[in-house]
Amino acid sequence: MENDEIFLAITSAAKQYLLLPEQLSKRELATYKHKKSTKAQQQFLASRGFIKYHLAKHFSKTTNDIELVFDYENKLIKAIHSGCFLAWVSLSHSGTHIAIAYSRSISARLGIDIECLARERDFLALAEISFSTNEQRQVAGADNLKCAFYSYWTVKEALAKATKTPLTQLFLKDSHEFLLRQGVSALTIKLKNAICTLIYPANKKLTFESIS
Repeated sequence: MENDEIFLAITSAAKQYLLLPEQLSKRELATYKHKKSTKAQQQFLASRGFIKYHLAKHFSKTTNDIELVFDYENKLIKAIHSGCFLAWVSLSHSGTHIAIAYSRSISARLGIDIECLARERDFLALAEISFSTNEQRQVAGADNLKCAFYSYWTVKEALAKATKTPLTQLFLKDSHEFLLRQGVSALTIKLKNAICTLIYPANKKLTFESIS
């Protein structure tokens, strides 16, 4: 794996990757126990299982020896194997979907966001307080209002993660212009019941590991 290379994996079957609490490290277990709901705990177990599955497969490691710790300075998950650094991971989950992007390079500014399309909301009202004038116009004129809204929303969420910018500071700003200024690219993937956007450095190689 080249240090500059970025890998992307998405699943719509989160339950297939559920870990048992006893499979977590002490630090992971402490985070798990702080989750306030059963749903949040299940999401934690599934997302960590998904990450460990892909990292173990990619690096030819065992999942039990991989530890995942959130790095608050870099806003990424730090994967460690037997005490040694393995990779940086950006994570998003929504409903039964999990999306991850990972790289060995800390310079690879990563941000990923996935949103399920099941929930109905007042998308025009949300766009009015969150999107630029041009983005609002694009959403309002779209044939599929929900898909259009989430195509722009996931860009902002992922962009906030990748650039360590508070999400509210991206409201009413044109995301495309912000992307250009930051030197990053956006890849939006429309799945059957979800939309996912990855933000990554424009000069980095991206590899699709799996989309299921």
